[in-house]
Amino acid sequence: MVGIPVNEIKQRKEKIVKYLNDNLLDAFMILDPYNIFYMGFYHVVTERPVAYIIYSDGKVELFVPMLEKDEATRVPNVDSVKTYFEYPGKKGVFEFIGEELKFGNNTKKIGVDNTDFKLFKKLSGVFEEVKVSDVIYDMRIIKSPYEIELLKSAGYYSDYAVSAGFEALKLGVSELEILSELEKKTTEKMIDELDEVIYVPGGPVGALLPTGWRTALPHGLPSNRKVEKGDTVMLSCGANVKGYRTETERTCFVGEPSKDKIKAFNVIYQAQKLATTMMVPGKSCSEIDRTVMDFIRENGYGDYIRHRTGHGKGLGEHETPWVDEGDPTIIKPGMVLSSEPGIYIEGLSGFRHSDTVAVTDGEPLLLTKYSKKLEDLIVYV
Repeated sequence: MVGIPVNEIKQRKEKIVKYLNDNLLDAFMILDPYNIFYMGFYHVVTERPVAYIIYSDGKVELFVPMLEKDEATRVPNVDSVKTYFEYPGKKGVFEFIGEELKFGNNTKKIGVDNTDFKLFKKLSGVFEEVKVSDVIYDMRIIKSPYEIELLKSAGYYSDYAVSAGFEALKLGVSELEILSELEKKTTEKMIDELDEVIYVPGGPVGALLPTGWRTALPHGLPSNRKVEKGDTVMLSCGANVKGYRTETERTCFVGEPSKDKIKAFNVIYQAQKLATTMMVPGKSCSEIDRTVMDFIRENGYGDYIRHRTGHGKGLGEHETPWVDEGDPTIIKPGMVLSSEPGIYIEGLSGFRHSDTVAVTDGEPLLLTKYSKKLEDLIVYV
């Protein structure tokens, strides 16, 4: 596995080392699997803890269960790999890691990215200071040029997944069959065209694709419901390249939609366009969300809002910042966001488009480009 280039990982490590030295900490313990992916170790996420340790002198140590040892030894920029046999084990995993850090490396003060109270208490019993820090989450908010290129590539494949799903829309075909078809076609295309396809949680491609009345469920999981004439279909597709995720979502129709559906479709089309155009440096997440939600309310659909305007995209399906009235984060170049306001009308249908948007020094850059024109989203039967 090639994964993320060595130089890219090195730059990330150097930022964490600087943080450690600035805060007089001896080591940083990375536990969140997605932060560990960020440092180059892709692995199967289970109950067995994996800890990626960066020391203030730049040394890197990886603690893994024995069954991950062979994978871990191939990870670039890691100086040593230490293993425990199994979880929970006769001796607790974090007792083992704590002793190794404390007595093997004279570690007294640590930072940690993600912990619950129980683990925090346990670590506090080993080290003089335990500082929970968002430093890596903050780093992940601003994407490097390399990360943007991966997301551009992922956007291409999430668009393709929508196209494959649209082609599979036929009367009598179930949601699960459509999902199977678009996953198969998109995965095959990725295998043919990419130098490397890395499997992370969720797989290389996936989708939610509720049909008919189920489109009023914002996160309706795929079912065995079959497509009928007159259905609204929400093709909510995502793809990832080396773990970096984009989403393309389009509201489609099987047969000519009714006037009520066209009216709601046009409102959400304009709301999503408004959200995207506001994703520029200097705007705040809260301002974008308030403006978009007010637009929907002014057009008579306020009772059908079920969620915020969007969220950050990257290694996580959902990650900071949150395009929500409660998040004051100021938009900056390098951020990547979803733009996906929606309305959900029980008895009619749901309506949502989503694009993945990169923030630049100028205009927003759409990483997903599938058509949102009504005439391109109707399957005539």
